[in-house]
Amino acid sequence: MELVDSSLLKGFSGEIDGLIVYTVGEKTYARRKPVNVRDPQTEKQLRQRAKFPAVQAFYQSVKSGILKEVYDLAAKEEGRRSGYHLFMHFNIAAFGENGFIDYSLLRLAHGIQQLPYSLEIKAVSEDGVEFSWLDNSLTLMAQGSDRLMVGAIFDDDPFQVVMLGGITACRKDGWAPVKLPGGSWKTAHLYCFFGTGDRKRFSASKYFKINK
Repeated sequence: MELVDSSLLKGFSGEIDGLIVYTVGEKTYARRKPVNVRDPQTEKQLRQRAKFPAVQAFYQSVKSGILKEVYDLAAKEEGRRSGYHLFMHFNIAAFGENGFIDYSLLRLAHGIQQLPYSLEIKAVSEDGVEFSWLDNSLTLMAQGSDRLMVGAIFDDDPFQVVMLGGITACRKDGWAPVKLPGGSWKTAHLYCFFGTGDRKRFSASKYFKINK
């Protein structure tokens, strides 16, 4: 693999004269197309491939909302190929056979903004949950105006991410009541993260699990 220095190929992706050219972030690379494609199909490779349909199906619930925006920004910051590929990289390990998902391994958000200290559940009621944390707004990556966001997955619809509404808390507040929807669900998987008011930077998510 070689870094392409020609301005004519900057940003190009495709095949030219036996070379495969592709762009990652702002850099363009080229490598020779292999003569023979090897596909040994080891047990590990087969297990990994079996996970792709599940994680791709799961991605459908985030590809048009704020979480896609979060991952697209993170990919740009890190010079990754795309937000989709970064999402797959972080989350494929959470999926197993027969639709199994280890929700504690999912990372619904990712970014350079910091999470507050000691983010935890303070109380759970019939219609919601209260979070608390310590304000650490001392740097550009942790501002008092950063807003709390919460994504939720409920056990009655295990492949659907719901962004919870009505949340107005900021990092400087140190706590937030979050209302949960009614329904037939018994278990909720919650993912808290923070983002700047202009939605230019986001933090990673932190996982919580609650039962009715």
